[in-house]
Amino acid sequence: MWIKRDKIFGKRRKSQSAANKRAQAHAGSASESVPQAATRDAHQGAQASKEAVHEESSRTSSSRASQTSSCRSDSTQTPERIDAPLQQTPTQKKSIENQLRLLYWISRFGWLTAPQLGRLCWQNIKDPTQMARKTLRLLKTKGHVLARQIAHNVIGYVITTSGAEMARFAGNEDARPGTDLLRERNNQAANQEVRRKSRRSTWYHRWISNEYLIQQLIKGYTVVTEYEIQSKLSPLADTYRHYGHRVEKGWLGKVPDGLILHQERDGTCEWIWLEAEVTRKKVDDNRALADFIVYGLRETTIMQGKHNLHKVVLAYAHDDSEESLAAASNRLKILLRAVNRTLDVLVEAEGQYHREQIRKAILTRLEALGIEIRAGLKVMQISEPTALGNWPDAQNQ
Repeated sequence: MWIKRDKIFGKRRKSQSAANKRAQAHAGSASESVPQAATRDAHQGAQASKEAVHEESSRTSSSRASQTSSCRSDSTQTPERIDAPLQQTPTQKKSIENQLRLLYWISRFGWLTAPQLGRLCWQNIKDPTQMARKTLRLLKTKGHVLARQIAHNVIGYVITTSGAEMARFAGNEDARPGTDLLRERNNQAANQEVRRKSRRSTWYHRWISNEYLIQQLIKGYTVVTEYEIQSKLSPLADTYRHYGHRVEKGWLGKVPDGLILHQERDGTCEWIWLEAEVTRKKVDDNRALADFIVYGLRETTIMQGKHNLHKVVLAYAHDDSEESLAAASNRLKILLRAVNRTLDVLVEAEGQYHREQIRKAILTRLEALGIEIRAGLKVMQISEPTALGNWPDAQNQ
């Protein structure tokens, strides 16, 4: 116990030894004259009081430091690999802030490219991509991110365990390592095959949905990313938890590629459901999406909770060629035919004869947009969503 107390209060042993010496000196000088002894006792008493005050001050400082340390450990603690911002120069503080911002967004999206991070963090500078790459190099050197090549001259960045700790410090309490995302293959031939088919792979679908969600974030909307949805961190999963059901990722058999908060009114959140369309769907997948569109937009309350489905947005990726535009338009027409077949089943089951009114009400809240992609994954344009109820080709399906 003494060792522990001595470790906390460094002056304790020293002051105790000094008191013993004073007691021995006082006992040995009993033959001295009374005035001299009184004077010396008064001097020693003052000195002891002074040392006691010093000891109490030291104990109080140590106690405050201990309390501060315990409060910091109970809340959010700065990771050891980065010094606290208060210990840095203004330039170093700014660099650390930039690193934390990048780690925060990577942890929310799962992985991002340098151009995406540049648009998220630096909208008002001349070359945001270069700034993002500079900051990513620092993070990579410190071991907080890993670079994964996903296509020719295209690199995605994921966070490591230490990067996840810093992302939690930056504000994302649910941050977790993303080292299992975008796994590299050791076989170079297999890598080339993956890159050759890159536009049909899962990462390209995720990249398309992230592009649209980043645009909405820049506009000031609140979004839930596909990575958060797949990790069961979305409001949909919270609704299942609230009612004691088995936690699911989606609703009505569909998992969204992103959610955008349209508005919050009277405690009810209205969400925009994003569906990224990259390749032609199978017949069963097309039917499942059509069923979700009809029944979801017909009954918009999600799981009897405080969430409503406001509308569904279909994002179609294409390049500037006529063939690509025609393929995207054809995929949309196929989906609309499936929607009409599902609508016929709904009308027949409910015994309603106002088919056109129901169809128009659903298609008014079903929107489509195009994302034009060039070589090197350069986004040239993201068009504004168009309601399919006003689309001429929708009337002929």
